[in-house]
Amino acid sequence: MAHQASYSFPRLYCEKGFGRKTDDCGYGGYVAFNNYNPSNGSDIAVTVDYENNKERSERLGLELSYSRDIFDGSGAVATRFGSDHLGNATISQSLDFEF
Repeated sequence: MAHQASYSFPRLYCEKGFGRKTDDCGYGGYVAFNNYNPSNGSDIAVTVDYENNKERSERLGLELSYSRDIFDGSGAVATRFGSDHLGNATISQSLDFEF
C-alpha cells in the first residue's frame, strides 16, 4: 500500500466579476491524504479545503472519496462524499475511461 499526503498552502486568488463593480481577493489551501492499494487498484482519499476572502468570509470543505481501477487500469469508478462551506452534502459517482 502506498500512503501519500499532499498540500497546497497558501493559495492566493483575486476574482473580478463581469458587469459588476465588485472584486474579491483572498487566500486558502488544502490538505489531502490518500491510501492507494496497487494489488486491487483502490484509492481512498480525504481532502480538507479552506478559503478566506477580504470580507472575512471563511469557507471550509471536506471530501471523502473511494475509487477503483477497472479494465486493467484503463478506467476507474469513483464515489465522492463531501460538504461545501455551508454544510450542504454532496455525493457523486463517476466513471472514467482512458483511450
